[in-house]
Amino acid sequence: MKKRKLPRKAFEKDGVVLVFSFATTPNPKLSTSGRAIVQTYTYSKEQIDYVKKCMDANEKVDQPTFYKLANANCMDCPFRDYGKCYTHKGKQTLGFITQIKFLIRENYIEPMPKEIPKEILKWCKWSYVRFGTYGEPTKIPLDWVVKMASASYNFTGYTHQWRKAKGYEKYFMASTHSKLETKLASECGYRSYMTTNDLSFKDKNFIKCPASKEVGRKMSCEDCGLCKGVSHSSKRNIVIVEH
Repeated sequence: MKKRKLPRKAFEKDGVVLVFSFATTPNPKLSTSGRAIVQTYTYSKEQIDYVKKCMDANEKVDQPTFYKLANANCMDCPFRDYGKCYTHKGKQTLGFITQIKFLIRENYIEPMPKEIPKEILKWCKWSYVRFGTYGEPTKIPLDWVVKMASASYNFTGYTHQWRKAKGYEKYFMASTHSKLETKLASECGYRSYMTTNDLSFKDKNFIKCPASKEVGRKMSCEDCGLCKGVSHSSKRNIVIVEH
């Protein structure tokens, strides 16, 4: 089947499928410029196979089943189960499934190359790059992350693998859920993006997320760039009310 020319790449590696997309987003939290942005997604091979099975049988994809198959791409993230992660909302999940169906129909999934394709770097040049729209972004080879971030106008990234992922601290924030976790992440070399249920949270070592609802969406992620790991000049952590 001949592939349709769309700004999207998908590669299989070690039980996961890495997807790189270059398109505009309707989400004003991410971008208000109207320019295309680069987003990365990490699906497990099990999720891909499950969606294909449903397509072949002309059956609807069961969302809880889909997220139960996320161990390879979400690993030990405490929010990987259905309904726990903010990405599990209806429209976002339908978007993931639609994307996977397209990749399957158009035969877009290829073996992972050793070198990052020049086309992806071309997308990144002077664009906002959002690492980890879904799934664990440390599954992306570190040298790819370095090159994508270096080419970008701005970038953000978050990982629950801060205890294990070495080298990514320069580019990604540790996803943490308490001051203790934030302290431990700091000892691992990471700045943190911490969630809290405390609406009145105040701490001089934290900045409230400028793109969050609680501060009135002062700035989009595209223009903010606070969440770019220790490569950012700020030493403070970021906090947001759990959503």
